[in-house]
Amino acid sequence: MEHLSGYHDYTLFEVSTKTGEVQFDTYLYLLREYNNNPGAKIILSYDKLAPSLGIEKMTREDYRRQITKVLEKLRDKYKLIDLKTPERSQAAQILLKDINDPMKLYTAPSKSLEIPTAYWRYGWNKRLPFSAKVMYLINLAYTSPSSPSWFMARSTISKKHNISESFISDGTRELRKLNLLAIEYGELEGIRFDERHANVYTPKPLYDPLKLEESIKDLEAKHGREKIDRARQSAALVFEENNLRTIQALIDLEEKYGVALIEEALNKLKDKSPDNPKRSAGYLINSVKSMARNK
Repeated sequence: MEHLSGYHDYTLFEVSTKTGEVQFDTYLYLLREYNNNPGAKIILSYDKLAPSLGIEKMTREDYRRQITKVLEKLRDKYKLIDLKTPERSQAAQILLKDINDPMKLYTAPSKSLEIPTAYWRYGWNKRLPFSAKVMYLINLAYTSPSSPSWFMARSTISKKHNISESFISDGTRELRKLNLLAIEYGELEGIRFDERHANVYTPKPLYDPLKLEESIKDLEAKHGREKIDRARQSAALVFEENNLRTIQALIDLEEKYGVALIEEALNKLKDKSPDNPKRSAGYLINSVKSMARNK
């Protein structure tokens, strides 16, 4: 099992609703650096933080200036830290503050979640849009090795974490597209929308995007670029364009039944709502097979 980074507080979700994305990313990085010392002190290296924020290509002077502005906003506007602005080229000395009482120092919470080090190692902190970052953390908060799935109505998630339902949908859909989240949608047919069961969410392990690209290139070498492009476009309709198993399955179906039959099945799905249970790889694959049997 992969090693995990240290304590991360449920109040991260509160921070996500109060700050912008760069402030959220910086605060998350600070919590990563926090080592549970009783003084809540962090010695922050600008040179290490810059790559985490994706601004390392700036001149050193420019990214130090930008990071200082972010830290000052975390201090002055959000009251999340105390900061003594460092001299030129020095590290920043930071004190984490209690999110609910800035007169108190931050202490490790009794209820916490842990974020895989792969989140930073594979660059997901820079690849994921803000909504997906927050929804990834929420998925971590509600799951564990012994309980890998969870369910909750979107309206309840919205109220509980003070985020909009559209923000939730955007984030979960992006995670699904990136093969980081499996979603089992509540059935729609034959029931009113307000009677629909809550979606079931199962987060997937973080993977190395570079290895995925290599695997896609291997498939291209074996099957040809055009066939891979068609399979990924088909998989995209069910939000699985980054799932190698789905891509391979669609390639196999095309080789067995032809392009026209797959396009016919896709046409039946493309007008369905993104959260319709039928917008799934399993349904698409079974539809192609069923249509082939009935030909």
